[in-house]
Amino acid sequence: MKRRVLQSFLIPILLLMLLPVLTCLGILQESRQNEIAQAFRQVNSAQKQMEPFLIELISTVSKSEADEDPELILERFLTLLEKKDRERHDLSHLMVLSADHRILYVRDTGPRQAPDAFAELCFSAIEEGRSSCLLRADQAYATLITPIPIQAKVPCYLVIYTSASHAGKWINSAVLHTLLVTLSLSLLAFLALLLGIRRITRPLRQLCDEAERIGNGAFEPIPGTFLISELEELRQSMNAMAEQLQCSEEMRRQLYQGISHDLRNPLQSVVGYAQGIELGVFAPEDASRRIQDEGGRMVILVDNLCAITRMGAGSDPAALESLSALEAVQDSAERFRDQAAQRMLRLELQADGSELPVLANRKLLDSVMDNLLSNAVRYAKSRIVITLEEVGDRIAIRVADDGDGIAEEDLPHIFELYYMGPGGHTGLGLPVARSAAERMGGALEYVQTPGTGAAFRLTLRKAESTAES
Repeated sequence: MKRRVLQSFLIPILLLMLLPVLTCLGILQESRQNEIAQAFRQVNSAQKQMEPFLIELISTVSKSEADEDPELILERFLTLLEKKDRERHDLSHLMVLSADHRILYVRDTGPRQAPDAFAELCFSAIEEGRSSCLLRADQAYATLITPIPIQAKVPCYLVIYTSASHAGKWINSAVLHTLLVTLSLSLLAFLALLLGIRRITRPLRQLCDEAERIGNGAFEPIPGTFLISELEELRQSMNAMAEQLQCSEEMRRQLYQGISHDLRNPLQSVVGYAQGIELGVFAPEDASRRIQDEGGRMVILVDNLCAITRMGAGSDPAALESLSALEAVQDSAERFRDQAAQRMLRLELQADGSELPVLANRKLLDSVMDNLLSNAVRYAKSRIVITLEEVGDRIAIRVADDGDGIAEEDLPHIFELYYMGPGGHTGLGLPVARSAAERMGGALEYVQTPGTGAAFRLTLRKAESTAES
C-alpha cells in the first residue's frame, strides 16, 4: 500500500522539484543574454566616445614628413592613445593589434610579441573579417575591431572590448544557492511526505488486516487509538460493526438452535403417532389429526424460512386482488380450531357478517394469520378472539389471547428478525408477518397493554376505496 501511495505522489513531487530548477536555469540564461547585450552597448558607447579623438589623433600624426619612418608614426600614435586611454573612465578596454600577430598596445603593459589567448581570438576574428563579435577566453568578451588608418608597415587594428561576465559570477552564485536551497527544501518535503504516508498507511494496513479478521468471523474490537481523527472514527465504526455482527451471529446461532428444536418436536410427534398407529396404540383418526397438526406447524416454520430468504433478497410488492377478509379469516381459524380444542381453548370470531372486501394477496394474508394464530394457540390460557371491523378506509383484523402477554422489556424487539421469544421459540413469525403485511400495503402492530394478554392488529386497505382512488 505504501508503495502504491508513494507512486501516486512521485510524479507531482518530481515536477515540483524540477520546476524551481528549470526556473533558475531560465533566469540564468536570461541574465547571460542581458549581460551580453549590456556589454555590447558599453563597447559601442566607448567606440562612439573614441571616434572624435581617433580622428584628431590620426590627423595629428598624419601631418608628419612624408619620408618619416612609419614605425615612428605608429609609436607616436600609441603614445598619444595611451595618454587618452588613461584619461578615460570606462569599463571597456583598448588594445592595438598588428596584422602580423603582435600586440602593440594593452593598457598598463608594453608591446608583447607573444599574444595571449584573447589576442589570438582577435587575430582569428580579423582574418575572418568580423568587426563585432563575442569572444570567449577565460571569460566572454564583447569585442569591436576597427582598422586604424595610419601609415605603418603592416595594418593595425584598434580592439575595444569589455567583459560580458561582470554580473555572471554573482548571478551564478545566486542561482546555485537558490538551487541548493530549493533542492534541500524539496528533499525535506519528500522526507516529510514519506513520514506522512507512513503515518497514514500503517494504520490503514492495520485496519485492512482487522477488516479481514472480522470478515473471517473474529469479532473482537480493534485495540488502541489512532492519532488521525478520520482513521480513529473509522476504527470506532469498525468496532461498532464488529459488535453488531457478533450480536447478529449470536442471534443467528440461537435461531438455528430454535429451528432445530421447533422442527425436532413436531417430527418426534409425527414419528411417535405413526409408530402408535402401527402398534395399534392410537386410533388412526385421532393420530392422523395430530400428525396433520404437527405437519402444519412444520409447514409454517418452513414457509417462514422461505419468507426470510425473500426478505433478504428485497422482494417486490406482491400482486394484490380484491378478496373477502371474513372468508380468509374464517379459513385460517378453521385450520387452528383443532389445535385450540386440544389445548382446551375457545376460538371466537367476531364480525358484523359482511364480506369486508380488502385489497390483499391471499397467500400473504394466510401467512400473517397463521403466524398470529400459531402464537395465540401457543400462549393463550383459555380464549382466543379474532375481531374484524371497518376503520375508515381500512379493514382491521385483531387477534387477541388471554395469555401472560409480552414482557415490557421484550416489546421493542418482537418484530426483530432472529429475536427469541419466551420458551426459546424462533423469532421468525412476527417479522415475517409484518413483512407480508407491508408488502400488501398494510401494517401489523402490537396493541395490547403488557400484562393483560397479547393482541395484534392487521390493517389492510378496503378494496372499494382503492378502486375509487
